Amino acid sequence: MNKRIWWLHPVLIYAGVTLLAVAAHALPEEVYLLIYGAEKCIVPQHLWLYGGMLLLFAAGYALSGRGRYSGVLLRASHVDAFDAAPVASLYRAYRCLYGVCVGAYALWYGNFLRIHGTAVLGWFSSAEALSAAMYTMRGQAGRITGLTTFTELGMVVLPLGLWLLRRNAACRGRIRWQLALLLGLACFRAVAFSERMALLELLVPGAVVLAVLSEKGRWVKWLPLAAVAGVALLFGALEYSRSWMHGYQELYESYGQFALLRLMGYYANAINAECMMLTHAGPSGLPWHTLMWLWELPGMAQLYEWLAPSHVPQVFQALLQTWGNPEFNNPGGMLALVLDFGVLSPLVQLAFGYMTGRAYRRCIQGNVLGMLVYAYVFLCLVELPRFFLLGASRSFIAGVGLLAVILFVQYGERRKG
Repeated sequence: MNKRIWWLHPVLIYAGVTLLAVAAHALPEEVYLLIYGAEKCIVPQHLWLYGGMLLLFAAGYALSGRGRYSGVLLRASHVDAFDAAPVASLYRAYRCLYGVCVGAYALWYGNFLRIHGTAVLGWFSSAEALSAAMYTMRGQAGRITGLTTFTELGMVVLPLGLWLLRRNAACRGRIRWQLALLLGLACFRAVAFSERMALLELLVPGAVVLAVLSEKGRWVKWLPLAAVAGVALLFGALEYSRSWMHGYQELYESYGQFALLRLMGYYANAINAECMMLTHAGPSGLPWHTLMWLWELPGMAQLYEWLAPSHVPQVFQALLQTWGNPEFNNPGGMLALVLDFGVLSPLVQLAFGYMTGRAYRRCIQGNVLGMLVYAYVFLCLVELPRFFLLGASRSFIAGVGLLAVILFVQYGERRKG
């Protein structure tokens, strides 16, 4: 097992995203006003807060090194010796989750075609036609509440499939075609509905699993540079029809300049937005960012409105209208715990670092569940400047998928015993 993958270390990742906050503070106020149409709300005091959260996260990680690791999934994932029953159980879990994920995509895209019919063919005939139809497709995407949400299982399916490609030689050809289909479905989603996250949530965890499984691959140490370039290219390719053709051609000298400033804007304005929330609204009194998935469950929205001192989404939109730019509506994630838990946030941040450290250590030990969990947590750490992904509904579905993997393996162990 290749344990010397420096860029996988969670504290280094957290330090890297903290540097983005420093960069956001370094941007002149004129840049926020003239280019992004927002007031600059991030001040030096916020940088001390970001630094403190980094130290707490690092302390939690240091504490995670204590204790021993054991369990069925650890035994199932040793590099030199495998027990056939857990590997078979993991393959059964993969097939089940894959079927649910692709079935959800089939329902979604089938309903999308039912709504729009043959007009879809014309929308994809050119970049101009796609740009003109973009908001129509996003507004009438054909999602079915409670069913198409299970497309998010791809965040578990793809990394698990890549793991099985190394461990289950008999099914490699079939798994390759299945993963290619899953990526194709996500590509259509990214292009048609402007959901870049649909691709990133597959590619990033998949890259983590491949890197950990790679024993001699020299490409691993260069992957971060390739990833940064890939994200910039992906962003530039998809932003062309998403926003460039909606009036920005006349404001910039070139598309390259626009794409670069736009990409910087998504991160800088998200960091600025959470500082805006902290300055003008303060802690919410009831966790929203970290438990968003809970309040989106059926019937829970009314409970939130009844319990919460203030409705965070409404407050955030009102502040964006006053101090920010509604076009850049990512709420940020590095101060999400502060906004949700106030004075208790240091303890929660310490626990966050501890739990992340446990997953990371299991990952580099070769534990398959550790790989699956940390591959997703890694994505969440990378996305912290934009939003707290661990609190989103897609994380709830990913958790359901991971729970299913555990149950399949435990059931297989009981049958074996």
